[in-house]
Amino acid sequence: MQAFVGKPKIINNIVIQTTPYTCAPSSIATLARYSRKHPQITEQEVVKLTKTNRFGTTTLGEIRAMKKLDLNPQYRHNLTIDDLITLNKPALLHVKEKRRTGKGTRFSHAVALLGIDTQRELILIGNPLYGMQVKTFGEFTEYWFGEAILIDG
Repeated sequence: MQAFVGKPKIINNIVIQTTPYTCAPSSIATLARYSRKHPQITEQEVVKLTKTNRFGTTTLGEIRAMKKLDLNPQYRHNLTIDDLITLNKPALLHVKEKRRTGKGTRFSHAVALLGIDTQRELILIGNPLYGMQVKTFGEFTEYWFGEAILIDG
């Protein structure tokens, strides 16, 4: 699998995925960089830890890799934005991404939660497809599955 991962690409410290199925390793690499525990880690290094294949990455693979990276992962589900505000931690999130053209179905995707601005009701994410993104609370509610793997950041 690692042979298929492309040359590392970083935009504003967001690790960009180089294959259609490495969103989780790229997002975990972004979180590891963000936490400053692994400031130079790459998508390819995390692919080895998650055991990602051409079908993607399992949640268990994500958690195991995050443990190996000393990110102290804590899996939670059935969460709300208010829960994320209260927990106040960076996290790997499972979301429903729209195709770039806006047409067609959504697809399962993983992104890094980097911050929440409660005053302006905005959520800052590291999206391995596009780089840094800002979503309104309304947009985020439709986007997110309610699952998070929180880290100590």
